[in-house]
Amino acid sequence: MRRLLAVLGLGAAAAWSAAAAPLRVPMADAGPDRTLYTGDAANLFGEVSTPNGLPIVSWTWAVDSAPAGARWVLQGEQSASASFSAELAGDYALAFFACDAVACAVPDFAMLHVRDNLPPLAEGFASTRTTSVGQSVCFDGSASSDPEGGLVSWVWDFGDGVQAVGAQACHRFDFAGSFDVTLVVTDERSARDAERLTITVGSSAALPEPASAPLALLALAALTRCRRRAAPAPRRATD
Repeated sequence: MRRLLAVLGLGAAAAWSAAAAPLRVPMADAGPDRTLYTGDAANLFGEVSTPNGLPIVSWTWAVDSAPAGARWVLQGEQSASASFSAELAGDYALAFFACDAVACAVPDFAMLHVRDNLPPLAEGFASTRTTSVGQSVCFDGSASSDPEGGLVSWVWDFGDGVQAVGAQACHRFDFAGSFDVTLVVTDERSARDAERLTITVGSSAALPEPASAPLALLALAALTRCRRRAAPAPRRATD
């Protein structure tokens, strides 16, 4: 036991304590397993119980296993709290242990499941694809989805310089033409997807023009002449 303590560099006082009392190792807890996205940092909090009644003198975090070719960042590995992030998706096993003045804890492990964020899917619908100037067209993007369930915004661009925010929107086009209406959806990690709908806007239906005044007067005169010709001639009075 004394030789082991000397190798660990713990000194005579610690060796005497170990010899005088049964050795009880600290208990380490690396915390729960968790899932995070590539590039995100996971905050790690290790806890240690000290059955020997001695203060903890060292803490250690280490990556025990990782996907082949993985690169990661582990900060604060010599403290109870550490931070971990990885750029490659996969499962990472992190070991945590601590030592008091006479013994070190058996390592405890936390599994970090690193996943790539999947982009959302934009799905937009229009109440009609053909309309006329001044008529309202309503759009619905509520069928859009995100694999992780994290949609945070819907933005409509109606192609005429006007935009609207929200899963649903209505718009009136002020002039005729073909307009590409674009729906852009964004998830909680700023991944985006877009869908385009083409709306054809025609001119408003033209009202019939009223007949000009000269033509109307000519028609009335012709009708009057016809009625006069058809009327019987008046009889002359006789003595």
